[in-house]
Formats: sequence, C-alpha cells, structure tokens
Amino acid sequence: MQILLKALSKIFYFLIFTFIILSILPYFFPLNVKDKIDNRVLYKNSEFTNIDHVNLHYRIFSPELKKLTTEKTDSTEKRGVLMLHGFAGNTYCWQKNVDSLTKRGFFVVLVDMPAFGFSDKSTKISYSNSFKATLFWKLLKNIGKNIEEKAKNSDKFHIKKWHLVGHSMGAGTALAMAHQNPENTDKIVLVGGAYSGKMQSGFLGYVLAYPPLVRWIEVYATNYLYSPAYFEKLLGSAYSQKPIGKDVQGYYLPFEQDKNITRGILAMARNNGDNVKMDFTHLQGKITLIWGENDKWVPKAVGERFVKKYPKATLKIIQGGGHCTMETHHKEFNILLKEIF
Repeated sequence: MQILLKALSKIFYFLIFTFIILSILPYFFPLNVKDKIDNRVLYKNSEFTNIDHVNLHYRIFSPELKKLTTEKTDSTEKRGVLMLHGFAGNTYCWQKNVDSLTKRGFFVVLVDMPAFGFSDKSTKISYSNSFKATLFWKLLKNIGKNIEEKAKNSDKFHIKKWHLVGHSMGAGTALAMAHQNPENTDKIVLVGGAYSGKMQSGFLGYVLAYPPLVRWIEVYATNYLYSPAYFEKLLGSAYSQKPIGKDVQGYYLPFEQDKNITRGILAMARNNGDNVKMDFTHLQGKITLIWGENDKWVPKAVGERFVKKYPKATLKIIQGGGHCTMETHHKEFNILLKEIF
C-alpha cells in the first residue's frame, strides 16, 4: 500500500511540475506578428470610431453625384446598404460589389466585425449578435447624421432605412439587427449564412479563459497559421477555386498587422452567447438568401432549412459558387442584388 501511495505521489508531483512548466513555457516564444497596425496598410477611406467602448473600423462609399441629382424619387429610404463580412474576413470581402451599388445611387457602409480586420479585439466585450447589432445601429445613426450635415438638401439625402447584407457569420448579425430595429430595416440579404439560434461556449469558454493556453494558441497561430501560404489554402476552400495573390493578401493583411487578433477570436469563442430569443416570421418577406451551389463551409441545406421554416423568404442559388459568391461570382451576385433592391 505504501509503495502504491509513493508511486501516486510521484505521479502527482510530476503532473504539477509539468503543468507549471507548460504554463510558463509559451511566454518564452515570440509572437510572429507586428505590435501595432501600420497606418500605410489602411484604406484611403478608412475611418475609426468608438461606440460603447468598442473601436470600430469602417469605410463609407458615397454614390455618384449624377445619380443623386437626377433621381426622380422623393424618398431615400433605399439609399443605405450595410455589408457585414464573415469569419476571418474584413471589409476587403466586398470590394467587387461596392461600385455596382454606388453607381445605382446607394451609400455603402462596410465595417470590420469586432475580432477581425482593424476593429476591436478586446477580451472584455460581448461578441453576441445582439450586442453587435446594437453597435452597428448606433454606427449607422452617426453616419446618417454626418451624411445629412454634409448634404445640401438634408430631406433628399436623409437615410431612413438600410438594406442589410451579411455573409456567413455576418448573416446572423444582420438578422439580429433587423429583429432589433425592423422599422429602419429594408431588405435583408444573407450570403451563405443564417441565424443559428442561441450560441453558448459552455465548457470551451472556461478552457479558453486560461491565459497560458491562450498564449500557446497565439504562439502556434502567429508562427504557423498566419502566413500567405496558409491563407491561400484557406481561401481555396472557401472560394472552391484557387485564389489570386491580391485576394490572399486582402484577407491575410489584418492577421499580420495586429498582435491581438488571436486573442480576439478566442474571446469571441468564449463570449458569443446570445440569450435573446429571435423569431423572424414578421421579417421573412424581406429576407433573401444567396448560396453557392458548392459551398463546403456552410452547405446550402442550411439555407433550405431556413426557407422551410420561413417560407416567405427566398433562396437564390449561384451555380458553381462556393462560400464567397460575392467575390468569386461577383457578376451574378451583383445582378441578384439589383433584383432584390
């Protein structure tokens, strides 16, 4: 019996020693990422604001002046479009869609979702769809005021309603925005994504809260995952085709620039719980889903289930498309947007 107790004691102390070493060791490895964002990599129209202690990076694209001055309608309720990217994306995702919209007279707002791009990556904020919905409505309200102040005729340029376009993870936030503020929502377009209901991190949240584990993940991610080669592979899967170098760089750049991005993603995994019950029956007539036929990330069956639950919603399939149809099949995508609004 004593021999057994001594053996168990040795195992216990060995495990404690190993645990301490593994908890200290990751801090001796450097993070292969820059300490702060180089302003030279930002876009010419990059803007930053702080709303409810969350820093947001966004970009505004104004419509062609000719369209605004020759438009016959007295209403500008259809002039605002907010576009929300998905997981690992940023405002670059919509670069093939903006011109088509501004040429038709729309103000277009692109925003980096918290934890991605050049927006906040704090570990202390909520990443729930409801919280992000509140942030983005406040952002749009501020933008609307600025547009009115700059316009010569505030009645003509006043934006009362916004079209909400969300890709993948961003689709859930777009729906949360519409649910939260239906009177200011016009059309809702979900691209390869839909609201999945309540999200709770559960046990994973407690595990990811342990700082040394977070540091190990940061070390691995910044040294082995955040590279052009890895993002080329990642995009190849999302696109269902080989991406060009410009697209790889567009996605990879924020990951190279911000040392807090891994920590932000892990915080999102922990703090994405949404206790607000949402039903979209009253909104379903406004909802259109656009799906790639060959989407490997979020299969079109997800969209089919959504329209089965909400039969007044419409599902459009882009033949040959993958998860990012707004990029790989932008011509077909832009035509669909024109049919929708």
